[in-house]
Amino acid sequence: MKVYKLTGRHIASNTYVVLNGGNAIIVDAGAKLQDVLNVLDELGDINVSAVLLTHSHFDHVLHLNDYIKHFDCNVYIDIKGINNLKDPRLNASELFRMPISITNKRIMPLPENTITIGDIVVDIVRTHGHTNDSVCYVIDDMIFTGDTIFADGVGRVDLPTSSISDMQESLLKLEKYNHIIHYPGHGDDF
Repeated sequence: MKVYKLTGRHIASNTYVVLNGGNAIIVDAGAKLQDVLNVLDELGDINVSAVLLTHSHFDHVLHLNDYIKHFDCNVYIDIKGINNLKDPRLNASELFRMPISITNKRIMPLPENTITIGDIVVDIVRTHGHTNDSVCYVIDDMIFTGDTIFADGVGRVDLPTSSISDMQESLLKLEKYNHIIHYPGHGDDF
């Protein structure tokens, strides 16, 4: 299993390409499609099977429609995120004066605990707090944490759908993953 990180040019959000053989999934959609395609072209014949969203904030979904059109794959997000994607206030795009609303029949609610995409098994950890739809994805010895936790702190809890108490609860859940590599939504892995 290999991970390739791309950093979007807007608010420096990370997008990850997780590769297992000829199968790949993408975590978050903040990087431009062409940047993702450049990585995939270097890797050879790769099938992108799905996009997993850590949460619905606009900097993590900015190029989602381009990904869906190009890869013709499903997108998975916490069920609350489906509504947040549609609402510029809830996805925080309105705050940055670039309101977006995303709806697409390929956007699916995550199952409860685990999803298997191709030959990649992904455990889902609900980590509400930064948003009411924040999740982390555990794949082998890696966790993709979105904006729940970073190398130098935790995600902010002052935006629509944020909750300090939910964040505290989520951080307790994440303690059992301290020994694996963390790939956050911004900044460096740790």
